[in-house]
Amino acid sequence: MPKRNILSVYDDMLQVSHQMVEAAQRQDWDALNELEAVCATYVKQIQVAKRQTELGSQEIETKVAYLMKILADDRRIRDLSEPWMVELAKMMAPRSRTRPSAPNRD
Repeated sequence: MPKRNILSVYDDMLQVSHQMVEAAQRQDWDALNELEAVCATYVKQIQVAKRQTELGSQEIETKVAYLMKILADDRRIRDLSEPWMVELAKMMAPRSRTRPSAPNRD
């Protein structure tokens, strides 16, 4: 994969991460899940390409800039989804039932 293409994959991944933030802001968890799958395909493409591509210093700076923005989006997504995950965990947790204690038979 040529250098320009690997950077375009990072750019595509950044665009998807922005869409993921928007989905999290809307609390559209289904869309977020679908976008995560798209992002995963980009990660696989990058893993293959990085073994075949050497980047120059300017291209490395561009890649780092993309990664910093992607990480910032990831933090924002986690900040937005964490309260929902806590609520979901509460709903999924088995309700503890307090049973009346048996009468003491001494």
